[in-house]
Amino acid sequence: MPISSQLEGLLAVAVLLLAGECIARFSGFYRRATDPHPISRYESLDGLRGFLAIGVFLHHAVVNYYFLRTGQWSHPWSKVYNLLGQTAVVFFFLITGFLFWSKAIAGSPSVRPFQLYRGRLMRIAPMYFASCAAVVLIILARTGLPPAGTRGAFFGNLSYMLPMGLTNWKPLNGVDPEQVNGFVAWTLGYEWQFYLALPLLAIFARPSRRFIVIMIGFAAFYAYRMLNRTGPIMVGGGASFYFPFLLGAVIAQSLAAMGPIRLLEGPWGSLAFIACIVLLPVYYYNGYMLGAYLLAAAAFLPAVHGNSVFGLLTFRGAKMLGAASYSIYLTHVTIIRFSASLLRPFAHTPDPGIEAWIMMTVQGLIILAICAITYRFIEFPPIQLDKRWKRNPVSRTVAPAAVA
Repeated sequence: MPISSQLEGLLAVAVLLLAGECIARFSGFYRRATDPHPISRYESLDGLRGFLAIGVFLHHAVVNYYFLRTGQWSHPWSKVYNLLGQTAVVFFFLITGFLFWSKAIAGSPSVRPFQLYRGRLMRIAPMYFASCAAVVLIILARTGLPPAGTRGAFFGNLSYMLPMGLTNWKPLNGVDPEQVNGFVAWTLGYEWQFYLALPLLAIFARPSRRFIVIMIGFAAFYAYRMLNRTGPIMVGGGASFYFPFLLGAVIAQSLAAMGPIRLLEGPWGSLAFIACIVLLPVYYYNGYMLGAYLLAAAAFLPAVHGNSVFGLLTFRGAKMLGAASYSIYLTHVTIIRFSASLLRPFAHTPDPGIEAWIMMTVQGLIILAICAITYRFIEFPPIQLDKRWKRNPVSRTVAPAAVA
């Protein structure tokens, strides 16, 4: 059966979800993290993030398989596996736009510049730099330490990792680090641009009418740009990547202005979610097009209404994967490339069959195991620290005196 078969992909999804369920059941930390939260308005988004993490993994697992066969790192020819990665990125942007604009509408202090940027640094930076360190160590293990005469250039190029996705990385010891991890951090550049603009944009969050007029203008502008492009909008499509943030903000503003749509909270909402996801590969290969954005936004609507999609988005295993989704996103390509020896024996056989999919699923389990650890010990502590600072800002100044 070809590597692009959806049946084996579904089985891999099931295995990873069950693995996440086992971790959540046997780990007290993840059991508490995935317990139902009665006061959480958007619990379904936790599980959605888990499915998105699986999507980007499967996308790059298939890309890596064909890379081992052909030597070319390129988009998979399968619509489904190409969209698994691209549409996951769109959903991540939708989630960011929706959640942070919801905070802006509520007048939350977390969108004020100091709290916003401190919180985002505490959330994004630790795991980002940990993933960068892994990339650099892999390169140094392959090439050795830089010669004495090239160390200045080495550290100069290393500095391009500091802006957290706002700049492309430069070669280290003659090796392009983007080949090690696929430069998945490119999406962080767009996230940071959104965060940098948010305090200013939040001025327009209220009253609703003023925001809606502005958003209709932006929407018309970007729709015009995308509809009048001569070629497909692929990665690096510039302005087109702001559109999902805009759609997420429009959804948040619509909910605030008009209230929830009750129909989307029940079975009809679940069916609408599934229908939109199924229609994506029917009509699109490229997930970064206007119609694909709109279908993703339509699927997003039931999720923000708390719809569990027949229990899938509130499944404990999905929420566990959702908790670790940022770690999975940053590290999955690095681990896939590092563990390529598992898959290489099947890369040149005429029919890889189930064996190649077993090896790719094993790679997914390795990623999950590593990222369960990195979220617990790298991501979670600074997240909690930032929450404590928000609850008790004075503690940052009185703590040293108390120790003394």
